[in-house]
Amino acid sequence: MPDKAWAESVVVVITGPEAEEPDAAWRVLVELEEEPENVRILDLQQIREQVRVISLARRSDDAGCGGPVRLEDWLAGLVQAEAFVQLLDFNGALDRVNELELESACLDQVPQRGDLQRLHLVAASAALLASWDASEAVRTSNDERMVQAARAARSLGDDLLLPAGLDPQIEELLETVELPKAVPVAATGPGGRVYVDGVPLARSGARLVPGLRLVQVQGNGGPIEVTAATLYPLARSSLLYAGTLPEDRLAQDLAAVGQGLPASELVRALERLLGLPLLVAHLGPGGVTVWTPEGTRLGETEPEALAIEVSPTAAVREVDPGWVDRFTVGGKGRTRVIGAGVSSAWTTLKDPVAGDLSGLVGGLALWLRVPTSSWVTLAVTLNPVASRAPLPDGYDADWLYRAWIPLRVGLRVEGTLDDRRWEVGVDGLAAWLGSYEEAPRVLPGVAVAGSVTRPVIDQRFALRLELNGVAGIGFAGGGVVAGLDTTF
Repeated sequence: MPDKAWAESVVVVITGPEAEEPDAAWRVLVELEEEPENVRILDLQQIREQVRVISLARRSDDAGCGGPVRLEDWLAGLVQAEAFVQLLDFNGALDRVNELELESACLDQVPQRGDLQRLHLVAASAALLASWDASEAVRTSNDERMVQAARAARSLGDDLLLPAGLDPQIEELLETVELPKAVPVAATGPGGRVYVDGVPLARSGARLVPGLRLVQVQGNGGPIEVTAATLYPLARSSLLYAGTLPEDRLAQDLAAVGQGLPASELVRALERLLGLPLLVAHLGPGGVTVWTPEGTRLGETEPEALAIEVSPTAAVREVDPGWVDRFTVGGKGRTRVIGAGVSSAWTTLKDPVAGDLSGLVGGLALWLRVPTSSWVTLAVTLNPVASRAPLPDGYDADWLYRAWIPLRVGLRVEGTLDDRRWEVGVDGLAAWLGSYEEAPRVLPGVAVAGSVTRPVIDQRFALRLELNGVAGIGFAGGGVVAGLDTTF
């Protein structure tokens, strides 16, 4: 390992099958030849404890809006709430404010910061009115509501002008209320641009005041359409991802960096969120290897190239590891998978009516993959196909139509090679076979299958290509299955 691979402290995330060993952090420090104060070492569990990752894939269904809310209608409701305050109808104002807060997660457009400030100020004004001539318990509750509303208004920024006629008590509260310490927030994902309380969140991230924040995604399909939104209780460092995000995606992407692959946008956003250069140390039977986000192995890189700070934009020479280093078997991060596709196979079947039936058949395929506690995965495949064959002389019909519906259940061994996932295994086979003059039969057999998958469509799906061979009592064949996987 070269003497100095960075110009300041770095974060090292430990991945690999031996990441949970008690001496994992010590082994990484030895490999880096660094003092503990220069390196912040975390494992995946510590990352999850420090950083919350939220997927923004659709509008919130929890608000009970019954569908998208037009921004114009929402603003009209805001005017109505302000009128209730002017009429000293605090009950009407509070009821309308509660509705507006819930409806904000269903807006069809991104509101302005000033409109959200008006919402918080009318909430504070209504709570102040409700405290007049109220019991001590009611005053305490309304005082808390006022403080929450004042914090929410202040968190929008101090550059917004307060409206004329605001109660002096609320103005004083806005000046003196204490705000929680801001936390880093970053955004990424292919779903569109992320807005927090009406302000676009730059890809470089920002520091935001904790609290209940309106998070929206302006979709790529249109200039103003909001495709996803939620009222997010911002409390700690958060990574907002515009799009569908499987629960273990971050762990998988960090593991991919630990195998020498360039970092995904998700990992790069994590690096911005942590505020320090990021390295990934992979601990396995072969020892400790340390990688930069560019997919460069530090121990194999020239010292001159490492004299610069390791960052998402560092120009580090890439070293292509051999396929053996990129090839893995088993490991964590496996998920349940369902899929569907088409199949084609050449089959040979000894039929009591039509004799030997051979030919190319095709049909649909459905499959399920469930990982076990060990390296193997349970695989179930339903692969119905159909064919027809001419009947011998003496039969009234000209053709024999056969339904061939094999159900395969077996075990797979999985692994990765670059961004592809492979699996091989053996299945038991039970094939239901229709008959012309006899009762349908169930034929036992075995199948050998091998497949490879590659992520597509923002990693939410994967293309699967499988080759298989089957054999049993009175039949044999082999074919191809192709389709799409998705996790659940």
